[in-house]
Amino acid sequence: MTGPSQIVITASHHAAELFHPAVAAALRGELSDAGIKGDSKTGIGSKQGALTGSIFSKVPALTVEMCVLTNTHDYRFIRTSAGQEAMAHALLAGVEADKFHDDKQH
Repeated sequence: MTGPSQIVITASHHAAELFHPAVAAALRGELSDAGIKGDSKTGIGSKQGALTGSIFSKVPALTVEMCVLTNTHDYRFIRTSAGQEAMAHALLAGVEADKFHDDKQH
């Protein structure tokens, strides 16, 4: 298996385009923003055609990497209650952005 179908890839990218800006806005620059990258832009995904978590996916899938643990700022931020709460709220904002969009489509 070399990755999900093109339909799943397209739907996943569409979901990421809704999810990502909401998460970035909610974090208000607290963590750096590396943008949206497809599975094939990662070390593992470039070899397998997708990340292991999405390789067999039949539905849209997103992998969210909010920080880099070797980055001192990120490491300190995620260790605080305020940082953890900010990330949780950001993830919720991303999910709600996608859900709100889906509700408007139906």
